[in-house]
Amino acid sequence: MSSLHSQPQTSRISQHAVAIEKIIGGYLAYKTKLSAISFLDTFDKEFLQSCCPEVIHLPAAFIVIEQSEETFIGIHISENLRQTIESQGDLSELLKSRNGLDAFLILAEEVSHFHYYLHMLDSNKPVSRFDLELQAELDKIIIAAVTMTHIFGQPHLVELIKIVFDQSVVHGTLTDYQHVSKIAEKFWKDNLSTLGPRLIFDTKFRTYFQKAARISGSEKRRLLGEKIEAA
Repeated sequence: MSSLHSQPQTSRISQHAVAIEKIIGGYLAYKTKLSAISFLDTFDKEFLQSCCPEVIHLPAAFIVIEQSEETFIGIHISENLRQTIESQGDLSELLKSRNGLDAFLILAEEVSHFHYYLHMLDSNKPVSRFDLELQAELDKIIIAAVTMTHIFGQPHLVELIKIVFDQSVVHGTLTDYQHVSKIAEKFWKDNLSTLGPRLIFDTKFRTYFQKAARISGSEKRRLLGEKIEAA
């Protein structure tokens, strides 16, 4: 496994990525020796054109190039996204604006892709782009809600779900984002109505969520379609 970036960057993006990884590792109980910060970069247009031209105009992208003996992994951060994040102070300042929150959610998606891909790889399980996107739609709500709780004292889950599923703009055509979004939206809104706005702290929900994070394909979609009953 390789990347074009071999050392962690000392930047706000790296700091936020580490904070995101701590939530993923804690909430999902993933165990990995690799950090996404060593794979973050703003790749030049020539490189992107040669390997994945479809991501050139995206704010960020998780890039995987699988070859017979080695796999290249990279997380492309566009210059615009980098500037948005680096121009703000700490997470508290970043999350106080809609533009900053959107940037944080995009970063959370890419870090989610990285760790879900590695987890499935370590488990010798197949994973598709659809699976990566679906897991990220689940993870980024958790990541943002836990972060909001740490900083502001409340998860603001209702507001986050509304922003992500009712107000967000879809970027790219690498997979069927509309289908992914509909599955995730139903999952979050169904369980929000049953378990309430603090559902991420419900032990039963967390156990269920961890199970969903370890499977892929039709099995994952079937599980996400099951409504968690309130205790």
